[in-house]
Amino acid sequence: MKQTVSLVEFRDAFRDAGRGDQFSYDGLKALYDFLGEDYELDVIALCCAYSEYDDVEEYADAYGLPYDTCPHCGDSMDVHESNTCPECEQSTIDEDAIMEQINNDTVHIPVANDSFIIMQY
Repeated sequence: MKQTVSLVEFRDAFRDAGRGDQFSYDGLKALYDFLGEDYELDVIALCCAYSEYDDVEEYADAYGLPYDTCPHCGDSMDVHESNTCPECEQSTIDEDAIMEQINNDTVHIPVANDSFIIMQY
């Protein structure tokens, strides 16, 4: 049975299912807005299908994206243990390239600041 729920009820459903920390407060609003009113609410299915990231760096860490060359100084990196170039000390994350990859490969839902939600495949 389909039932229209408000944003408050949507957030409460996650809390009641023990998944209140799965998404941020703003993330739940973004997901609610994205799904629209014509959606059968299944909290567990949503938690399996979508993930929220604070920023591109967290996403890169989660997926273990390799970086062979620093996008700032061009320094070659054999192995990187962090996302900081040992030569120029800047982030080795190429945010534009990663966001382009995300937008090409999956559903991207902007949340707030640099955070976003993606659909898992």
